[in-house]
Amino acid sequence: MIALRRLFRKLVRTTGLPGLILAWFALEAGHWLGPAPQPSVNAPQACADFHSWVCDDETVRRDLTGEVGRDEAGENEAESLLEDIQEDHPDWREPQQQAELVRAIYTPERVARLQTAFRWTRQTLERFLEKQPLKDLSADERRFLKSSIHSVQLDLPTPEHPYSEDPGLLTETQVYFEKRSDGSRRIRMGGGYLLSVNSWFNWVATFAHELGHSIDPCELRAANRSFPAYDRLNACLIKSGAVKLHRDRAECQEHDQLDEAFSDWLASQAVYEALRTSRPELDGAGLRVAIRNSVLDLCDRDVPFLETLTGSYPSARSRIQEIYGAHPGLRQMMGCAPRPGCSFSGP
Repeated sequence: MIALRRLFRKLVRTTGLPGLILAWFALEAGHWLGPAPQPSVNAPQACADFHSWVCDDETVRRDLTGEVGRDEAGENEAESLLEDIQEDHPDWREPQQQAELVRAIYTPERVARLQTAFRWTRQTLERFLEKQPLKDLSADERRFLKSSIHSVQLDLPTPEHPYSEDPGLLTETQVYFEKRSDGSRRIRMGGGYLLSVNSWFNWVATFAHELGHSIDPCELRAANRSFPAYDRLNACLIKSGAVKLHRDRAECQEHDQLDEAFSDWLASQAVYEALRTSRPELDGAGLRVAIRNSVLDLCDRDVPFLETLTGSYPSARSRIQEIYGAHPGLRQMMGCAPRPGCSFSGP
């Protein structure tokens, strides 16, 4: 059911506090202080097989800011909360039950932390685009991309407006970008995700991926825009093996993985920045956990199912190994030898 919901939303889109506060100040300070010396993770396995290093160990570990649990744990907890509400208030109608579930999951403290992470991630991506050389992105192209990202809003439920048109999301681990019929853009977050994940680094990866969909190749195509930098990046992602070209692929339709791969690539830039600017609070062991937590949810077992069903998503191995694992800065942090990575310049 979760996989089908993801597929449905993809098709709709393509067609129509102590630790966290500490990290926040470190992240913001990093933008002004510049790059800090980066001790490596010193994990040979991560260099040889980044996907296995991330996914084979199912132990939940806490980084500087939080942890990343299994999807099932978050969904089970959310469903248990809903069942308790239903048992305690059998006379309540469904809207009242949903409102109470929102109060239990989307607490003011949690919402404030999410909004902080969302704003930081959005600003970080805007900075990343602004720093691109003019030979790759013109001033007009950068303005268009930054404006598109900045227009995206974080849409969290309230007791008065509890995702009433999609109440199942309150117990799910889904996070998705949506372009509405009026042209507005928003990101919605499932309650199950919030109960299973509270790591800043995973939040950054998740927000950056969804924000990436506001400027992915299919969004540009829908806006009748064409940027040479995207052609170079897309060619590199295909050549690297991050994207599999299916025999019956149609651009921006089923079996096309470029929009998802692009969003992962953009997210890897934000994850690197989050890790880089969290120094020196992260020691060697803490850095290992933070790197792993940033992409751990991509090991979710329903990702291969989507790949098999439609080919619209790169496999979990491709996403982790060929996109995140190829990022030059992340490889340096892990003490890995350089390997060709992709950029707006190409390979």
